[in-house]
Amino acid sequence: MKKRGYKVGLICNTGTTPGKTIRVLLERLGMMKYFDVTTFSNELKIRKPDPRIFLHTLSQLKSQPQSSVHVGDLIDTDVWGAKNVGMVSVHLNPDLIPCEEISPDFAIRELRELRRILGDLK
Repeated sequence: MKKRGYKVGLICNTGTTPGKTIRVLLERLGMMKYFDVTTFSNELKIRKPDPRIFLHTLSQLKSQPQSSVHVGDLIDTDVWGAKNVGMVSVHLNPDLIPCEEISPDFAIRELRELRRILGDLK
């Protein structure tokens, strides 16, 4: 996505592993280079789906909700949180199990499908 000119952020609700440790792991795996911004709930003391964690990350990316896409695997935190701030929501849902309570804008089985969605949104 970054090669195509998109800004990429990571928002993570941390559990027992703090963001500081996750960043080290991502760096060791060679993955930090793929993110422009990383936001961890333990550092902000805010967890998804709270709109403030999304808005903080968007602010760091210098992006607006209406021109941003959030991809996540959890309906109640990722999809609901993104929709609540006005972002396009993409549910990473390998089995494409429908959800009746909250409908994502898009559902995908694999991340590679995101390319098609982004092309359709332009």
